[in-house]
Amino acid sequence: MKSPFGDAGDARFMATNPLEDADPAQLRRLLASRAEFPDLSRLSNAQVRAHVTAFWNDGKLPAGRLEDFPAGPFVIAGITIEPEVPVVPVPPKKNEAPKQDEQKFKLVEITLGAARDQLVNLASAPKDATLGRSVAVTAKLDQKKSGVTVYFAIEAGKDNRTSLPADLQAKIKKSATTNADGIAQVQMDLSRFGGDKFKALASLQEKVAPADGGTVKSAEVTVWRKMNYQITADKGAKLPGRDKTFAAFKKTFLDIKEVDENIIQYSDIKGLSYHPFWQFRVDLNSSPDGGRNVVCVGDHNKDKFYALFKKPKQEPTAHLIMCDAQWDPITGPISDHNLVKRTNRLVQMNATENDGLGVFKPALDGNKLVQSGSWTWNDGVKIHNGVFTDDDVLVEKTRRHTSVFELTLPMTCKASECKGCSGGSKIEPSAAKPAKAKLEMRCATGPWAGESGQPGKPQCLIVVDSDENNFNNTIAHEIGHLFKQVREEKSWLGIPDHPDQYVKHGGQGSHCKKDATVSAAEKDQDGNAVYDNGTCVMYHVAAGNTEFCDNCTLDLRVRDMSGFFK
Repeated sequence: MKSPFGDAGDARFMATNPLEDADPAQLRRLLASRAEFPDLSRLSNAQVRAHVTAFWNDGKLPAGRLEDFPAGPFVIAGITIEPEVPVVPVPPKKNEAPKQDEQKFKLVEITLGAARDQLVNLASAPKDATLGRSVAVTAKLDQKKSGVTVYFAIEAGKDNRTSLPADLQAKIKKSATTNADGIAQVQMDLSRFGGDKFKALASLQEKVAPADGGTVKSAEVTVWRKMNYQITADKGAKLPGRDKTFAAFKKTFLDIKEVDENIIQYSDIKGLSYHPFWQFRVDLNSSPDGGRNVVCVGDHNKDKFYALFKKPKQEPTAHLIMCDAQWDPITGPISDHNLVKRTNRLVQMNATENDGLGVFKPALDGNKLVQSGSWTWNDGVKIHNGVFTDDDVLVEKTRRHTSVFELTLPMTCKASECKGCSGGSKIEPSAAKPAKAKLEMRCATGPWAGESGQPGKPQCLIVVDSDENNFNNTIAHEIGHLFKQVREEKSWLGIPDHPDQYVKHGGQGSHCKKDATVSAAEKDQDGNAVYDNGTCVMYHVAAGNTEFCDNCTLDLRVRDMSGFFK
């Protein structure tokens, strides 16, 4: 039979390749030799095979042009042909690339590095991808192809905080095109809420669906924060471990590191005064440790310790100054006393007489202990008088409270002081004839367990306590204050108002009364009932609490920790 295709090679192909085995592309090439079919793209493979079968059997084209060819099932040369919807590519416009779903490539990888904790409060660094709130996300094709649009999205952890303000939420650039290496890169900003978890998604489809087979997913990153602190301590100081502090903040997703420890001899610091330890710790008056000379750190000398802060290599970094005692000097009120004998044991109260003031000798700041003092005594005939000096005040080792002191009258009045006689008269007060005294002393407020510094001065005073819980409570408490705990703001960053926040009621500054009870008897300087037995780290008393309550934890997880007091 003569071949209708006008090519001996084609005829040989058909003779050796039955129609059922023929390659569709070869059949289309043969059919294309017939001028009657200008647009073979509109024919399915089955339709092409049917035409070729007809040509082969009849040696001619089927009747009619392409537009007359049946659309439904039809029979050619005894073969039933089911219709197919032909794939008709739309030719691109001039200078326009074909659509992405017509391309022969796929995404094989998305990466933002290994699964990790991202320290969002630290400044970004080119050589450390774990720093900063922004992370680079790259998606890679299976071939080097430029100009391909890749779409990105975020998969958030199921326990992530959802009520954050817009500027604290995670976001990602929606799309980017690949470079010559087939790589597209965007920036993803994590949320600021400690503990939030995120993965990045990439797809060639504009609607990025995690379950889509063409979507690739990155490793997971978790929002963390980090701070450092330096310790300055006296040589020989025995510091308990700080693991409980680290654990308390770990629950708020804050990692704490100790850096640049500074152990020095405090006695080398010029201008410091020393006292036997028992003056500050009456419980040690019979202990050998009570006789140890220590430095009390407070408002009078803390600048000397502030100067020991080494310039931080990374912010935020705090300075923890270890001390054996912390009191702040203050001039007490002028107090009136009845003296019924020459030596009298007295108590120095504050101005509101609701608490005692510490009496230490010498005065902490180097001033005179007795700022002003006078006495008068009527012996029944004459009125004698005189003045008090530091020599007349005694701080006894046997005292049971730091506000207790002894005041002693002279044995005889002095001629230079007494207006009632020429001096030398015996001074012998009694309950029936008491002497009257007025006394103003340089005292101190305290004792404090620690202090948190102020904006621009992240210097914390930490009183060393052999009780590990108390010691860690003080460190965690003062660091909490550095991060503005306990929050007083209302309607803050999408989290509930703090239900247990308070000021005063026994403390200085803002604190947390979680689980506390109201004292039936004790009042603060303003007459407010004092809170007792709180359980949070941020309770105002150093009671050994080593965990933050849920409300303080929530505050700390969303707090801006790029610096202190923010």
